[in-house]
Amino acid sequence: MAAELELIVDTAPSQGSLEHGWLKATLLLDGQPYWYGGDDQDNPLSLDWTWIDLLQYIGKNWSALMLEQSCPLPLDDVPHPGKLLQKAEARWEDMPEALVMAEENQMLQYLDRHNIATALSGANLPMLLWQRSGNTLWLVDEEEQARRVDFFSLRQRLETIGDTLAEVFSSSPQPHVKMAVSQWRRREQQLQDDYLAYSTGLDAKRLATLREMVKLEGASDTRQEPVYLAAARMTRHHLSVEQIAQVIQRLQQAPSTGKQPFSAFIDGASLQLQQMEDEPPFEQGYQLARWLREQLKLKDDKRFDPELLLVKENVAMDKIFLESAKIDAIACWGTIDPLILLNKNEEARVAKSYSQRSTLAHEVCHLLIDRDRALPVAEVLGGEVDSESEKRANAFAAELLLPQAHATSVYRTSPSLSEAVEKLVRTHQVSRQLVAYQLHNATDVMLNEDDRTALRNYGVRA
Repeated sequence: MAAELELIVDTAPSQGSLEHGWLKATLLLDGQPYWYGGDDQDNPLSLDWTWIDLLQYIGKNWSALMLEQSCPLPLDDVPHPGKLLQKAEARWEDMPEALVMAEENQMLQYLDRHNIATALSGANLPMLLWQRSGNTLWLVDEEEQARRVDFFSLRQRLETIGDTLAEVFSSSPQPHVKMAVSQWRRREQQLQDDYLAYSTGLDAKRLATLREMVKLEGASDTRQEPVYLAAARMTRHHLSVEQIAQVIQRLQQAPSTGKQPFSAFIDGASLQLQQMEDEPPFEQGYQLARWLREQLKLKDDKRFDPELLLVKENVAMDKIFLESAKIDAIACWGTIDPLILLNKNEEARVAKSYSQRSTLAHEVCHLLIDRDRALPVAEVLGGEVDSESEKRANAFAAELLLPQAHATSVYRTSPSLSEAVEKLVRTHQVSRQLVAYQLHNATDVMLNEDDRTALRNYGVRA
């Protein structure tokens, strides 16, 4: 989905002086007035306001807008940033009041850094929430319409708005106006100063401790994030600083020879995804998995071996002990050759007998689709991840390992549900939960209520 931001400056005189930061202007979103004024008949007019406030805001928050890719709380399954507060409020329902107040303060400060409308707070403008996610950007409006667009294109448009305002107010002698213009022109230096804090997502104390353990480089090019910083950010809610340091050391030792696995498939997979951009993520995942099985000439009744494919595509795999059993794997690419670190925590391994096959199939999806999108450098399965790409990868892994059409065919021809499940577990080497997931979500088979209840007992959500 494309998106446009443009500031139209009106040359008509304002009710306030230009030197004090007043201006008549309109902000266009996708070519339509989004921030604007109006007359007595509600006809849209340029907004007569202290637009210097917008320049002051984006200058002050430039680092957060460019670098901060996740909120400060460990929230799961957030479809887009417009739902962050709703998810946080659900988290707070059973928490002590003091902790709720502390987290609420963190969340509100985060939203203030990313809701650009707070720049002109007195004007009561509609929300415009901005959050980077890899090479893409979530831009969410007042109606919670969430646009997923190219980050670098929108960065350039926001920068153009800042440059326009800086030029308009550049001759003002007023201290607050001069300060806003100066701050804007120093934004790149501020970006360098804030780089590690926002890239890792760690607070000052944890970041200082981490820097005593490992060497962290600032960014020579803020457009290309080092893979180990992304891994630190995605694991920060689950791992101690000491363990984050171990992960970083392992990634810093990884080779960078320019390997590009799945090169024979990436263009075709991208084309498939473009044709399904209006479909929900889970449907994209199913269709991509079916497409890949066709490319591999693998019939539905045949077992797929994700490890064999990854080895063939020169993706390195290794094991690392992580204290949290919630993290299944850390998969990295971008600034290093693709590498998958599997968690050898015994609790994690026992909890999911077929977890490694599922995990590897999940990572195949990211290597095919997400290296140039929401996850250009790393993904932590079980850590803090991009919700949309995870839903796609989860469905992809399920369909790649066990095609739904085959699962329903076996169910129809089996004497009972339990026999169908056990047969599919044996032939395709998948968990009972994955079989249940595929059957429960199938639309071409009628399940009686007893079988549907049994599937839920395997751990499938209704």
